[in-house]
Parts: sequence; C-alpha cells; structure tokens
Amino acid sequence: MSGITAAVDVGGIFGRGLTDLERTQLPFAIMQTVNRVAWIARQEWEKKADQVFDRPTAMTRRAVQYQKATKRRLYAEVKLRDEAFKGTPPSRYLSPQVQGGMRNVKRFERLLQHAGIMPAGSFAMPGSGFPLDGYGNMRGGVITRMLSQLRAQNDPLQNTPKPKRQVASGTRRKYEKKTTHERAGLKVPKRTPRKKQQFFAIKQKHGKLLAGVYERIQFGHGSAVRPYIIFTRQPAYTQRYNIFDYAGEVFDREMPTIAREELSKAVASAFKGGA
Repeated sequence: MSGITAAVDVGGIFGRGLTDLERTQLPFAIMQTVNRVAWIARQEWEKKADQVFDRPTAMTRRAVQYQKATKRRLYAEVKLRDEAFKGTPPSRYLSPQVQGGMRNVKRFERLLQHAGIMPAGSFAMPGSGFPLDGYGNMRGGVITRMLSQLRAQNDPLQNTPKPKRQVASGTRRKYEKKTTHERAGLKVPKRTPRKKQQFFAIKQKHGKLLAGVYERIQFGHGSAVRPYIIFTRQPAYTQRYNIFDYAGEVFDREMPTIAREELSKAVASAFKGGA
C-alpha cells in the first residue's frame, strides 16, 4: 500500500437534511474540504519523519505528495512519491519502514552480486571505515569509486579520467602544465598527493575479518585495513512510520469541522453573490 484516499461521508458528517442551496454548493465544499485535509495529512507526515528518523533527508521529509480533488472528482489521493530525479524513490526505500518487513535490494548490491563479489542473498551495511554523509547515509561517490576499483560497474570505463588533449609543440605542452601562479614566476607550495584507495573483498569470514569489502591503508612500515562494507543477511524492519494510520487520525479529527466550515463559506458566498 503506497497511498490513501480522502473523501467526505456527507451523511455521517452533517447528520441532517441539507437545504437546496447547501446541496447546490456541496460539491465545491467537498472539494475544498478534502484538499485541506490532505494538505494537513501531508504536513503531519513531515513532522512525524523528524520524530521517527535520525536526520531525515529532504526527500524523506517531503516524501508525500497528493493529487487534489476537483468538482468532478470529489476525493484527494495522498501517497508516497514514486519517482526521484536521482536515486531511489521514497515509495521503495520507505516501504519497509511504513509496512514492516524485509528491505529491498539496492542497485550497488545487485552490482556486487552480479560481479561475484558479494554472495547471492546477502545485503550490505556500512562498516566503521565508510564515510557517511551529514544524514548518516552512504555517500554515492564513495560507492562509485569502490565499485570502480572492484570492477563491479556496468560500464568498465565509468569514472575513468579522460586522456589529456595532446599538444603538437613540446614547448607549448610544458607551458600548459604550469599553473597561472607558476607562469607569473610565483612560488606555489607543492600539494600533498591524494591517497589512493585500495579496496578488496572477502566472501567469507577470515580470522577477525567478517565477509565484506575493506580498504587497505599503507603506512611507512606496513599497512592496515578498515571495513567499508559488511555483508549481512537480509535486514528486517519493524513498522515504525505508519503514515497511513497517521493520515486516518488526521481525517477523523479534521474532516467534520472543516466540512462544516467549507459548506458554510460556500453557502454564504453563494447567498452574497445572489443578493
């Protein structure tokens, strides 16, 4: 389940017969009512995200969208966003949190399995050495570099640096290699070369090392490793972000009052216009 429908139970809310003028204005009042209630439900979900999750991303906080009611379609549909400009849509990655159950396989996990690096049926969790972003999530750029070194990408040339443009003149080539400061005769401090990451994977526990992907760190007199990805069984989630129950509570609480308000406003506007 990825959505919920908001509609007005006219008989249950008003509990009385309607006048001819009220019946005339009822479709507009219902449209306004369900749209207001759907908006409130959306705001409630955003507040709950801040309470349930630790540092939720903007995509998670705004994962809810709704289709407004019209005079011909007197209900609003509120649902989890099922598309994303970049990455996984909320309807997929939030589903286990909303409904409980097993987590879906991520794209980079499928690539690791396809390359024979991670055993089939396993899932990946970040190790202590994996640099997380400000929201506590795995950085996509780091995953891409890791997959590239492990040769686990669909495109073997992805993220491979393009060759530098060749210059005919040796003098010109030497000149182009210089920076603006160097060409002006200024001294420029040498940059510390970027440490090259070296990744390797083990499929089964080896000594103290669990199955996973590790980074090898070189020192002056030796090396060490730190865990980047640990292979685990399929994670199971308990239901902790039951947004549909939250929406039901909003509907029960807000719908009667808002429906009466909107019908009164519609009748008053029509009466004023007729006068």
